[in-house]
Amino acid sequence: MQRLLYPIFMITLRAYNVFWHKPLFGYIASVLLIAAMVLLKYVDIFLAKAPYFAIAPMGLVSTVVALSWGIGPGLFSLALGLLATQYFIVPGIFTPDIGRDTAIGGPFVAVDFIVIVLVARLAVVNQQLIRANQDLGQSANFKDQFIARATHELRTPLTTIRGQAQLALRRLRNFKDEVSQATIQRHFEKMDGRAADMQLLLDDLLDLNSLRAGTLPLHFGTCDMVEIAQDVVAEQREVSNRAITFNETGSRVSLYADKKRLSQVVTNLISNAIKYSTEDTVITVDVDQGPREVVLRVHNEGPQLSATSLSRAFDIFYRAPEAEATQTGWGIGLTISREIVEQHHGRIWAEASPGGGATFFVAIPV
Repeated sequence: MQRLLYPIFMITLRAYNVFWHKPLFGYIASVLLIAAMVLLKYVDIFLAKAPYFAIAPMGLVSTVVALSWGIGPGLFSLALGLLATQYFIVPGIFTPDIGRDTAIGGPFVAVDFIVIVLVARLAVVNQQLIRANQDLGQSANFKDQFIARATHELRTPLTTIRGQAQLALRRLRNFKDEVSQATIQRHFEKMDGRAADMQLLLDDLLDLNSLRAGTLPLHFGTCDMVEIAQDVVAEQREVSNRAITFNETGSRVSLYADKKRLSQVVTNLISNAIKYSTEDTVITVDVDQGPREVVLRVHNEGPQLSATSLSRAFDIFYRAPEAEATQTGWGIGLTISREIVEQHHGRIWAEASPGGGATFFVAIPV
């Protein structure tokens, strides 16, 4: 018996948690509460001695409903309570004399109506305060993540720059050593490379902030998605020395978009595919044009990503747990890509591939 009742109890509890704050539940609760008030008529013999005060319990019910589920269920509860009073609690309390009934019962109804509106508004304000508090919590969490990520990502290049600079200065000051031009050049090349890495990290962060604030203007014009993908693939082949295949379509795929920002999206997706795949695998890129949108696909082989990693791939600062210890960067490239795609009224998402690895999709309206 316990084995049977426990699943029923858990299902009921889960359904309650899901539907409790829904307005539909408020309408159902109104019917149940008014029915309970009707039953009181058979318990409380004093209701008949003061018939218009029989509306008071109904007002209390409507107030509770409005506070819990909003103005709609509250007004529904008030109307239902008046009908229940007329037909069940004090039959005939309302007469054909509309003026008399309005003068006697009108103040009760008016006060109930005002209370319902005020209470419903109070509930809305309370929900807004709850959401604002949640936003503040998210902002605090974002700040903590940013400080941790910035400290980690900026410390490494700064350490290298300072180390190389100190080594070069030490050799220049030591007149006993013969310092060749090639040695000094190597030190400064390392410093320049690390400084460039820091510049890219900061540029990404500024781009994300500007995109979210709407202060980074997009320069729209006619561009070719195939040409954009070809250029980025060629560039990434040269930079990474990886095998990247672009499936040629043989035709132009025209869009009205910001060419520079779409190139940034394709670069981020291919760079991400390079980071999360082994060097002996091939990255595949292709572009398809449908009747309403252009779809770009970037596929990489490797371990299959979990459902959590796929759903959070575009979250700021997020990296898959298995890559957290090995990959560098802010973890905001995909977040920037999502912002750019959404400002083009497009979609971006990721799917696990049956054979392993992941495929990232970008769909831009034609």
